[in-house]
Amino acid sequence: MNPKTVLIVFLIASSAVICSSNAAQAQIISNVSQGYEWKYNPDNGHYYAYVSESIPFRDARIGAESLGGYIVTITSQQEDLWISENFDEITWLGIDSGNWITREMFYSPFESEFFFGGNPYAVKDPERGWLDIPRDRSYPYIVEIGDPIIPTPTPTLTPAPVVYDWKYYPGNGHFYSVVLGEVGFMDAKLKAEELGGYLATFTTFNEYDWMLSILDELGINEVWIGLYYDKNDGWKWITNEELSISFWLPGEPTNLDEKYVHIRSGGWNNAPKTYLPQGYIIEIGEFAATPTSTSTPIPIPSSGGNIALVGKTSASSARTGRDPSFAIDDDIHTEYQGWSPIEDSGWWQLELPFEIEIYKIEIFPNTLNYSDMYRKFVIFSSLTGEFNGEEQLLVNETDWPKKQFVAYEFAPVNTRFIRLASIADHEWAILQEFRVYPAIEITPTPVPTSTLTPTLAPMPANWSLLNGSSLEENLLTSSAPTGYEQGRINFTDIPAGAGTDGLGMEIKLAPGQGAFISSLKEFDSPSLMHVSGQFKASNREAAFALVALNSPIDGQIGYTNVNSDGIPIDDYRKFNLIYAPPSGKMQYAVQAVNNPFSTLSTTVWVDNIRIEPFEPMAGGEPVALEIDGDFEGGLEKMLVNINGDDGIVIPFFESISDVAIRMSLDPSNLAANIGTICLGLSDQFPLRLLGQVSVKRESLPGGGMLAVVLTNGFQNLGVFRSADLIQDINSAAEDLLIIGGDFIVDNPDIPISAFVQIGGPDAEVSMVVDDLILLKE
Repeated sequence: MNPKTVLIVFLIASSAVICSSNAAQAQIISNVSQGYEWKYNPDNGHYYAYVSESIPFRDARIGAESLGGYIVTITSQQEDLWISENFDEITWLGIDSGNWITREMFYSPFESEFFFGGNPYAVKDPERGWLDIPRDRSYPYIVEIGDPIIPTPTPTLTPAPVVYDWKYYPGNGHFYSVVLGEVGFMDAKLKAEELGGYLATFTTFNEYDWMLSILDELGINEVWIGLYYDKNDGWKWITNEELSISFWLPGEPTNLDEKYVHIRSGGWNNAPKTYLPQGYIIEIGEFAATPTSTSTPIPIPSSGGNIALVGKTSASSARTGRDPSFAIDDDIHTEYQGWSPIEDSGWWQLELPFEIEIYKIEIFPNTLNYSDMYRKFVIFSSLTGEFNGEEQLLVNETDWPKKQFVAYEFAPVNTRFIRLASIADHEWAILQEFRVYPAIEITPTPVPTSTLTPTLAPMPANWSLLNGSSLEENLLTSSAPTGYEQGRINFTDIPAGAGTDGLGMEIKLAPGQGAFISSLKEFDSPSLMHVSGQFKASNREAAFALVALNSPIDGQIGYTNVNSDGIPIDDYRKFNLIYAPPSGKMQYAVQAVNNPFSTLSTTVWVDNIRIEPFEPMAGGEPVALEIDGDFEGGLEKMLVNINGDDGIVIPFFESISDVAIRMSLDPSNLAANIGTICLGLSDQFPLRLLGQVSVKRESLPGGGMLAVVLTNGFQNLGVFRSADLIQDINSAAEDLLIIGGDFIVDNPDIPISAFVQIGGPDAEVSMVVDDLILLKE
């Protein structure tokens, strides 16, 4: 077992649940307000401060992020008016290449004739409205702090290919690695694809500037990127993204027999594929290269007749940088609101994740104006995506009927790429949805009659059937987890199965979407509590969690979450969480996310949430640990700061009992942690564990969060407690952090392990940890 792998999983688990509130934001403001006048917008709960220094956009972005916020983004007319009333200076807007840097839904005051004439950035002028601005200008800026807060915690690339130093760029959520080694273009391309990525592409000035800064730090002058010359299309990215910016060196490109591009001294130079620069740049993101697999196509079952194939789209367009990643799934629409064809070359293309036989296509145009569609267009299918003579004509539309949607049926054809192309010049089209129906007959798996009328245990007082028709009727509220777009939540009929009455909550998630659904009702929880619910998913693309919140605003939580092989797909699994809320009050939450790098949409079904007192296990069997849980034996096998954290961990005498562990942080440390492997459990799945650790705070209150996590990579149990609320060292009694729940699936690569961590940032705290005990039911 690689212990570093274990803690990477743990850290992912510890950030799985995102809680935000006005009170938490107010605390942030109190930490950074020195020298700035912060103004509060009650309509969205955000804070704003004017920074008078006139600087370029990139420097302003760094300055805003250093204060825990971001350059102001304006997502509604109310916010636009509020900014105008409270700030009367010309300031940067948080726009990069036509998009908000926070990836929020785009809003603009369309009455402004000055808005976007082709420059990548913009300012808000009190007199003239929003103006597009070249990248070399300097202006003051407004810092905004609220949800989403930028920068978000840097995610962990999992599994992270070893040896490579991965850098995360928050502007697009992609990872990059500069790899040294004198190799030709094709060898570099193949290595990037082996790692699930591609040679780097650049579609915004900020992305390229950021990469140049990385190369400068490394002292690297020449590296391959993913740009090459195609005899039909000219210079193009290997991902088929639009070539919207360029950085050719003076006089370049030269000889077009030299078809491949590398960065040289900050600019672009073309060279033969056998040229050997210093290395190459790998990028991993939503345009990751599709494996050249010849495996048998996998049919996707339909939902109510609306079969949906998941793919990605591209378009030849007069707009730049707006080609969407797209999942078609029932009624999920693209956020991309149309494109303007360039003369007769306007097209829109769907790439399916595998070859499959289709027989019908449906076109859904602008729902507000059905005439916003090409009058004349054709639809072709292709196995290769080249569209250079091998494609097959499926549809020839000569007079769009201006309807809500039009269906086209044809003889079944095997395809991978589908392209809709205009055959009329200078026309706009706004396409909301594009449905593709496979010709494969799907035979549902019969459901045993006994599961249609399940027998449920008597209902306790704290029970939620999730049978209301809306969030409000079920006393719930929902928000998007940080870094994800909001998924779709329905309360409807759900698949039959053990433990469900057939009515419940359905969470539909395209790649990059998520939902954090929390109860509005507060439950009395004077003792150790048992929280449970029934969960099932359509595939294993998502990760989801059942959460117990001490309070939505203070970050003190308990959770059980699963990913990968831990996700139930064949039938419902009852999730069990054992949690001791420190305040005697509790709310529950459900979170589900679909990785932005996924290629499939997923659905999570949830039903019958139960909250009731838990009686500790009588005669639970102690679990053997690789180190003594009382820390009185040898500590040579204890896992200490194995993820590279720099907090202080030392054995400490004369503490709660006789020997304990001290973990301490100063504001420069991120975290300190210890861990141990559980022994003798590999042949006992499924099993329930209950873990407990004794803690005291040795220092004055100084921030930080204390966590106990049990994990095997597929499943995670965790509890988080504010260090400031832990009993101090002079108290007669210690605090107990207790967490419990079930492990269903064995992970042969990572045995169940227990970790205790104190984390910052900016915390100054010392904790004493003793008596780590695990019991198995």
